[in-house]
Order: sequence, then structure tokens, then C-alpha cells
Amino acid sequence: MKALKTPLAVKWFLAKQRSAQGGPFDRALYKKWLSESSDNALQIEELMLMDELLEQVADSDELAKFREELRATYHYHGDGAPSLPKRSRRKALTRWYAVAALVLLSIAVFGFGTFYRNDRVDAQTYVTARGEQKDTTLEDGSKIEINTASSLTVLYSKTARRIDLARGEAHFDVKSDADRPFEVAVGEVSIRVIGTRFNVHEYDGQVDVSVYEGHVSVKQSNTDKPHISLVEGELLHIDDDGKVTKNLDLQLKNKDAWRRGRLEFNATSLEDAVDEYNRYVAKPISLKASELPEKHISGVFDIGDAESFLAAIVYLFPLEVEDKGDRYVLRVLKNHD
Repeated sequence: MKALKTPLAVKWFLAKQRSAQGGPFDRALYKKWLSESSDNALQIEELMLMDELLEQVADSDELAKFREELRATYHYHGDGAPSLPKRSRRKALTRWYAVAALVLLSIAVFGFGTFYRNDRVDAQTYVTARGEQKDTTLEDGSKIEINTASSLTVLYSKTARRIDLARGEAHFDVKSDADRPFEVAVGEVSIRVIGTRFNVHEYDGQVDVSVYEGHVSVKQSNTDKPHISLVEGELLHIDDDGKVTKNLDLQLKNKDAWRRGRLEFNATSLEDAVDEYNRYVAKPISLKASELPEKHISGVFDIGDAESFLAAIVYLFPLEVEDKGDRYVLRVLKNHD
């Protein structure tokens, strides 16, 4: 685990925690901060793990009191970013880093087990680059297939199985264990199962949960809404404002084609198809065709096969392609009426 680097990471982490109790939270500003550096998301992951450790640490009453005091100290200014009053900033952050250093040092010297009364947590983080995919089998036999440009942390103990998905997409095939429910946390969304097969995709602050087998329970931690149950064939979409849409996923088979190295489109809008293709490649396609009425595409393509994908597009639509070196540009043919 890396040492924490920026006080701003601590501020945003605590802001997210307070938002679960109805506190203000500027999602757009938070997303902008995350996009400024790939290290920012990693720091938030570290803080999430540390917070779990502090919650369960032995003789934790004093630390629990400290955590609540620190969260209560933060408030907000006009730009929506979390901030500390000047008199409290140095003292609060100094206390946070002191506790963080103690936790990290103890983990390094004694291991996770020292911090838990009867339980040990094993943590492992997996990160995939753009175009990269990984498979892993967990100690209980559950399997995770991790899609492109994703980051997740596995937290296993004797009593709990938890996955923190920081970004991207993963497919889960969970071994049944009634004594250890399996939970996937994606920001403020929690997906809980006993044993099933499902997919979770986080993108632009939105979350899609698709169920391929069994059933799952979904809960938003920042609302009082009850759990939402999903069964095989259903999809739950949560947008970046927390609005929930539940329906039958008629393209369920298409959506996990990435597990077979393919992209499958069924009357998909050309814009969405290009966006999906771009998730996997270093050389993206830029679509300059806003003057065209909405077009749809169907077909099966190998991931990263730009030649076949572009050939299909220019065959189906009045578009031409230009290779700019670092990207392809699709635009309407000049002589098109």
C-alpha cells in the first residue's frame, strides 16, 4: 500500500462519506479531480481500505470518535469542494496522517491480522490498462473476469467477501457461501449476493448491473430507498444523479461478448458503437457526423480490429475515414446530399 500523498484526497474521501448521510457533494468537481491524475483514484482506494481497518481495529472506540470528529470538521464553499476552516485544517489533517501512519506501520510490521479481533483481511488490487483483460480465481473458487481500463480491490476475510470496483467493468461468477455473502461496492452502490453470476460496469459516474444467473440485491448507501432485487435476465442502471432504471436486458448476451474477445451490436446507435470500440484501443475513432440522422449498426467484431469495424461503417453509412496517425476520423462524404 502506498503512502498517502495529498490532503485533497482525504478531503474528497471524507466528503463522499458524509454524502451517505445526506451531506452536500459535488459529483462533477469530484470526477474532474479524479480525471486529473490516475493516482487520485488509487489514493481514494487506499483511504477506503484504511477506513475499513479503522472501523474494525481493536480498542477502536477512540478511533471511531476521532473519525466522526474529523468528518464533522469539513464543510463546503461556493465551488462545491470540501474544505476545512483554517484553524482546524492543520490539526485535523495532522491527526489523520498520524493515525494513518500508525495503521500502515502496524500492517507492515505485524500484518492485517493484528488489527482484527478474530478476523484477518487479505487485500489484493487488480488493474487493467486500456485494451487489457485479466482473469483471476479467488481462494473460495469464485472467478472474476476484469475488462479493459478497470481497477478493483479484493478484500476477503473469514466472515466477509468484498470487492471494491473503483472504475471499469468486471464479470463475477460467485461460489455460494451463505455464511459469507459476496459484496461488490461501486462508489455509493452496493451489490450483495450469496452465489450467482453477474456483471458490473462503472462509467462516467454511472453503474450498470446485469444478472446472468441467480439473483442479486442492490442498495444505494446515500438514500433511504430499500434494496432492489434483480433476477436472471434483468438489468439495473443507476445514472450519475442516482436515478434508477430497472428492466429486462434484451441484449444480455451481447454485453458480455468482451469475455470472448468480441464486440456484438444489435441495432446499436453508431455513436454508442464507436464509444464501445474506443474503450479497448489506444488509437480511437472520432465521429464527426452530427448532421446525419441517427444511424444504427448490427454485427460482430473482434476487439481492436479497426480495419473490419471501419470498413463496415463506411459500407453502411455515407461516411469516409481519415487516418490522423493517433486516431481515425469519420466524417460525412463531401458529395453526400
